[in-house]
Amino acid sequence: MNELTELENEEYQEMGSYNHSYLQTRIAVLLSNDERFTPLVELSLDASQIDLSQFDIKAKEELKPDVCVYPKAKGVKERDIVKVSEMPYWQLK
Repeated sequence: MNELTELENEEYQEMGSYNHSYLQTRIAVLLSNDERFTPLVELSLDASQIDLSQFDIKAKEELKPDVCVYPKAKGVKERDIVKVSEMPYWQLK
C-alpha cells in the first residue's frame, strides 16, 4: 500500500524537496568560491545534436542538470539564452 506507482514516483522525483534544494544550493555555492568556474543551476542544455541513447538517457532534445559548471563567465547576459548548446565541463543530476 505504501508503494508508489511509476507515475507517482516520477512526479516525486521532479518535486523540489528541501534536502534536494539544500544540497543543490550548497554544491553551487562551494563551486562559486573557485574563481575558475561559474556554476549554473537548472540550466536547459540543448542536446538535440547528441545521441543520448549511448549514455542510456531517455531525454531527446533537452537536459536540465541540477548543477553544471562552466569556465568563469561574466554574470548576466544582455540577451537571455533559453537553451545552451555548449555542454558544461561537469554536471550533476
